Amino acid sequence: MNQQEYLQNRVYDQVKWLDAKSAFNQKMYKRFRLGEIVAAAAIPFLVGYHDLNPVFPFVTGFLGVLIVVLKGIEQLYKFHENWLSYRTTNEALKREMFLFESGTDPYNGTDAYPIFVKAIEGILQQENNTWKVNVSVKPDAPQAE
Repeated sequence: MNQQEYLQNRVYDQVKWLDAKSAFNQKMYKRFRLGEIVAAAAIPFLVGYHDLNPVFPFVTGFLGVLIVVLKGIEQLYKFHENWLSYRTTNEALKREMFLFESGTDPYNGTDAYPIFVKAIEGILQQENNTWKVNVSVKPDAPQAE
């Protein structure tokens, strides 16, 4: 594989994939957290209206259950951890790519391409190891906040 093929098929593709996955996980994390915050904030408000309508205790209970379910899903899919990991790896790849494409140290010698490939593959291996740890760790039991 020549230099241009490697850049196109390995580096640019990984940067694009990591960018999309980071954005997706960020969006999901923020949506789940927002749901938890809104549900948690509504509970004390609704408790004050329990005597006015018999449906309010059920709504309050449902919101409590919703918080636990949202937190459990968030921990199961590890949206926050994935967002941070993918973004960190993406930025590391882009940094190496910019240094290489500009011929900046350590990529200013005759052996720049092999050094670049080794650095990129090291970053990707580190991401794979991080992913493996994330999927291997069992989530904590969700707790109502």
